Amino acid sequence: MKKKRIYWGFYSLDYKSTEEYLEQMALKGWMLEKIGKTIATFKKIEPQSLRYHVDIFEGGGPFKSENSIEAKEYRKKFENKGWNYITSQDYLQFFYSIDGSKEAIKTEDKLEKQKIESKLWNMEIINLIFVGAISIYVLSKLFPISLTTLVTSLGLAVTFLFLLVFLSFFISFIYGITRIYQNKKDVNEGRCIEIPTLENAKKRRFWFNIVPWSVAIIFFISAILDSYFMLDTVLLAFLPVFSGKTIGFVLRYFIKKSKNDNSIIYISIAILLIGITVVAIHNFTPEQQIASIDVDYKADRYPFVTLNEFTDEKDEATTKEFNHSMSFIVPKHYKYKEISESDAINIRYYEALNPYFAEVVFKTSVEDIKRGIRWRGTYLFSRDVREDNEKKEFWNADNLAYEEQFNELILRKEDKVVHISGSIDFDDKEAKEIINNIFFM
Repeated sequence: MKKKRIYWGFYSLDYKSTEEYLEQMALKGWMLEKIGKTIATFKKIEPQSLRYHVDIFEGGGPFKSENSIEAKEYRKKFENKGWNYITSQDYLQFFYSIDGSKEAIKTEDKLEKQKIESKLWNMEIINLIFVGAISIYVLSKLFPISLTTLVTSLGLAVTFLFLLVFLSFFISFIYGITRIYQNKKDVNEGRCIEIPTLENAKKRRFWFNIVPWSVAIIFFISAILDSYFMLDTVLLAFLPVFSGKTIGFVLRYFIKKSKNDNSIIYISIAILLIGITVVAIHNFTPEQQIASIDVDYKADRYPFVTLNEFTDEKDEATTKEFNHSMSFIVPKHYKYKEISESDAINIRYYEALNPYFAEVVFKTSVEDIKRGIRWRGTYLFSRDVREDNEKKEFWNADNLAYEEQFNELILRKEDKVVHISGSIDFDDKEAKEIINNIFFM
């Protein structure tokens, strides 16, 4: 049997408008088979005129069984009036009738308003609170902006676009309040509850979903770009999402198909599994990639300098670490650490899209050192960094900052920023010449 899947996405309060949409699909030869959270499945039929009825079942919901005694008794009432049950979507129940003469089932407006407020509207409020809580948590982790955010595509996307998702939910929430108020006003003044037109329902489906889906696509593209440089980190970042989705899908499946209402048991199991997953992810730290670096290979792609170019002693390096990444505003970035028995060098190189973003990187680098390391909601190991005009003139830099304790130099020239520390004399002309020739020529 031929089937096709269509993006559903209708706003929950426009449920009555979907009756006309389903009737139009039947005339085109497609009959509704089932509806998920976002996708509706249709099966191929002979084009015909069908009547649809969508009703709110107060005993339904995302964590309620479709096969409970209460649900079967509820559907039986409709079947006795000539309506055939198709499927459900949380509180919404979908019925159809082949006999065009069947009258539509009309619920008293006062009762309809009560159902909308107690079920559909409450669900919208819960969704907004859930998305809002996640947004606040994520944003609290991202601000103030750190260098990690600036040099990864996913970090930038999450920081500057995540808020748009919450705003789109908030706009739909404000629209919902307006609809609920209008329904109350209509009922109190003796008017029928106005059913939105299908055309307007389709417009809301587009505008309420365009932002979340656009952001999701940008997130996906950003993750693909970052996975080239740091696959382990990207996979670890998405693991909670995939784990939560998988647990949620399995949970809903068992609840929907069970004959008894065991939702409390299933939800308890799900919470336990999610808790175990979160603890496991929190305690898991992927091993840092430490390997012997082919310097010539890296030098072909990045401005590159090694410890041997600053020291007379040619000690064999005991540790070499190289990590690189990119973002939309910092196309080139890498971190390099080299340690020998007597010396060490740390380099962070940033090549920004333009001087403005390079200055943002410079200032963020300075602020990161001043704040220190974030740990359990507080900052540790903050250090004093100062912009040194004398060194700035010596290095002929646009911006320069110096941290004395660990001998760290951060300098910007046009669209490039270098953060370098270690066994280097930054007042030495030869060291200045080496760094300028390699990084800023």
